Amino acid sequence: MYNFGALGHYELNEHADVFTELMFTDYRTIAQIAPAGNFFATSTINCDNAMMSASQIAAIGCTAGQIAAGTSVPMYIGRRNVEGGPRQQDFHNSSFRGVFGVRGAISSGWNYDVGAQFSRVSANQTTNGYFVTTRMARALDVVDTNPGPGVTLTCRSVVNGTDPACVPWNVFQTGQITQAALNYMSAPGLQLGVIDQEVINAQVNGDFGGMGGQSPWASEPIKAAFGAEYRRDKLNNQTDDLLTNFALSGTGGPTISLNGSTNVTDLFMEGRIPLVQDKTGAHEILLDVAYRYSDYGSSLTTDTYKFGGDWAPTQDIRFRASYQRAVRAANVIELFTAQGFNLFDIPLTKGDPCGATYQALVNPAYKPTQAQCVATGMTAAGVV
Repeated sequence: MYNFGALGHYELNEHADVFTELMFTDYRTIAQIAPAGNFFATSTINCDNAMMSASQIAAIGCTAGQIAAGTSVPMYIGRRNVEGGPRQQDFHNSSFRGVFGVRGAISSGWNYDVGAQFSRVSANQTTNGYFVTTRMARALDVVDTNPGPGVTLTCRSVVNGTDPACVPWNVFQTGQITQAALNYMSAPGLQLGVIDQEVINAQVNGDFGGMGGQSPWASEPIKAAFGAEYRRDKLNNQTDDLLTNFALSGTGGPTISLNGSTNVTDLFMEGRIPLVQDKTGAHEILLDVAYRYSDYGSSLTTDTYKFGGDWAPTQDIRFRASYQRAVRAANVIELFTAQGFNLFDIPLTKGDPCGATYQALVNPAYKPTQAQCVATGMTAAGVV
């Protein structure tokens, strides 16, 4: 990780102090988890599979006719890519932030601060160590192309020409997985993201002592701050076809590109109002108030505020009470991320497992029972 920072200001006079802040960070890290593999992503196997022994073929229920015809039957494979090593996420982020502004005194007791900020984060990610699901299925669909007594393992996709690069992935025999097979099935997933933020703000702060804004029982005047701010957040995150189409086994679900921005204009004020100070039984009694009006565009506005009070009978004892209302607006990711079920991302063509249109991969007999659907929180009447 590399960091660079610079701060500076130049005071022209008491009314204008020009300032700037510049920050840059470059950061890279690799996160590592258990190996990927075939997490039941393939649902069938061909009965004439040349990688399987006769006993294995018999164990999955292939008949002589199915073997002769090369019929595919239901079979799920769960196996990690222990030969290829762990999955890795390579994160490379760089960020820049620049602040420019001017501040100073307006008059006795009052000051101003005006500034603008721009920041950009480039967030790139490479996903390594995952298998492409379609290639994995082809690498398991293997036939014998040697008419003699020996066995020549060949992908069916090589024989029919649909994928001449296919290499058999022999998970049925110990020690038969080759590096060529791993290279064929593996592919990196890529994400390229840019996050921009623009902020412009202005505020004034001071006290009303020179204007008679002071309680007759207090030694300090009323103090306040007023301001306005404009903020724009923009995110553009692009994913490649493999991540977008959930083509990598073990990624948990599709990672969809997103692009969007939010804008908000705020008006705000804060005030500290001493009511009583340095009196018997009332070392200090004061009020705190704050208010912010936010306009997010499209007729969406919010109000946040605070009312608080302090009573200190002596210097050593203080009682406080406040009432506040805060509103949290959705950020760019929450607004524009595509909906999904992540680890339970059933293809849309399969439908609802507890619905009428559900066909579980290849065998409708895999449809959940009514009891299983009810156990998820459904009512019995809702199960079709």
